[in-house]
Amino acid sequence: MKKMRYFFSNGISEITYSRAYSRLFKTGFSVGFGAEHPFSENIHAQSQFDFHYFGLDKRAFSTYQYEGSGAMIFSFSANIKLLLPAGKTGTPYFIEGIGFSMLNFKDVYYGGDLLYSGHTEAPVTLFFGWGYEIYLSERVNLFTEIKYAVAFSTDESTQYLPFKIGICLNPKKQ
Repeated sequence: MKKMRYFFSNGISEITYSRAYSRLFKTGFSVGFGAEHPFSENIHAQSQFDFHYFGLDKRAFSTYQYEGSGAMIFSFSANIKLLLPAGKTGTPYFIEGIGFSMLNFKDVYYGGDLLYSGHTEAPVTLFFGWGYEIYLSERVNLFTEIKYAVAFSTDESTQYLPFKIGICLNPKKQ
């Protein structure tokens, strides 16, 4: 019987689309964790939690004083991971999923005036991307992954792109 695998990741994230958000916030960081169950050698089901933080982009506020804090995104996704034929040192894969992203944007003041009124919402989000898993040992793998996210927000979609590097732990076989 195949065993559950656990993974942890960190990396960088970029808000790639939303007229307001992509201009106001700079490249941020992300951390995440999850579990993965192999249904077969090439198909795995995965649940994943991620946290992304984006600070205000000071370049957007060159002449006026600004006040405000960054944006945060918490995401949960259920994914299907399709592993391509494996080589001796690793395997590439495609990943797709659906979930939720809790978007938390704070008020931003520009020159004393309210430029952007923050809000919080949790829209349905689609995830898709690819990665590469590197075999280190029977119990430990490294991976790198890029997975695009499209959160269907109230006004317009919010899209972000995390690039992750992580470690996957395979429990001891019995």
